[in-house]
Amino acid sequence: MNSNVLDALEKVPIVFRRRFDGDPRRHFVGTILAVDGAVGRVEGHAFVYNTGNNEWEKRPDKRTRIIPLDDADLVVNILPRDVDIESRYYSLVDLHLVATDGTYTLDINEFGAKA
Repeated sequence: MNSNVLDALEKVPIVFRRRFDGDPRRHFVGTILAVDGAVGRVEGHAFVYNTGNNEWEKRPDKRTRIIPLDDADLVVNILPRDVDIESRYYSLVDLHLVATDGTYTLDINEFGAKA
């Protein structure tokens, strides 16, 4: 029996909580490659908020990260398996930041209009 909460090939957007106002806003969207206990190997793209143009920028290079899934500074959501994470981008919709692939949309900040 598998005791992991996440399984290989699940798709996840990961939000890194900011500790201070000046900290960069960072997200990572990827596919779980493997899970061992509370640690996941995730392949995907980093997104960083550019304060100069008030937009989220997707880093073009694909990265593989080791993510501690029990870290209180991370918010990890699970996406439907058919979401095209290569097409994901960020947008403001009705004053809410959303991540979308054009078909599926996930409200990133349910509590306000801050990016």
